[in-house]
Amino acid sequence: MTDLSAFGFTPTESSVYRALLALGPSSGYSVARAVSIARANAYQALDGLVAKGAAVRADEATPKRYRAVQPMTVFATILEAEGRRLDGLERELIEQPATGAELFVRVTGQRAVRETAVRAIVRASGEVLCVAPAEELQEMAPALRARAVAGRSMRVWSPDPPPANAPVDVRAADAELLTGRFGTRIVLLLADGGLIARGDPEWDGVWSGDQLFCGLVESSIDRVTS
Repeated sequence: MTDLSAFGFTPTESSVYRALLALGPSSGYSVARAVSIARANAYQALDGLVAKGAAVRADEATPKRYRAVQPMTVFATILEAEGRRLDGLERELIEQPATGAELFVRVTGQRAVRETAVRAIVRASGEVLCVAPAEELQEMAPALRARAVAGRSMRVWSPDPPPANAPVDVRAADAELLTGRFGTRIVLLLADGGLIARGDPEWDGVWSGDQLFCGLVESSIDRVTS
């Protein structure tokens, strides 16, 4: 069941969006009957969906008729909005004193691993060290390019031939040693924190700013690149 209520939509808007998907272009009256709510509440929810990019007016007829926006388009809109919120939160947290205990954060899924790596590469104040498969470096290319253009220090390795038009010099990692220690699909990243993630078969990893953990990441990178 599609539930948008965790992403800035009211429970009624979420229910009305589901109804629109099932009904197709509909009036507030039709939606109200389908969801068993008052017509005024249905129109309020429909207008809310329009404002949040999850629905559009189907035509200029009277009474008003609405059509749901495709789910993947809604997903992209939510993702972009959540990204802005995370960027703002990150800026606020960076300005706070670096006190408190270090934590280990589980990073699950290919998207989460990539987004964690990209953010770390862009934000890191010190040198970035990265070992990754060519396909992951391809996804990180915009962040690597931005860092290269800014003249900020980084070293990148891969067990694979470097991706076409790589924005940085990609050196060869020891594929045999890397496979023996971690498997072929591994991301090792040191960027003001450490990331170790494996993709065999699904991506799963750990991010932390803990000094001992970062030392482990750095020594692992040294082992497979020296």
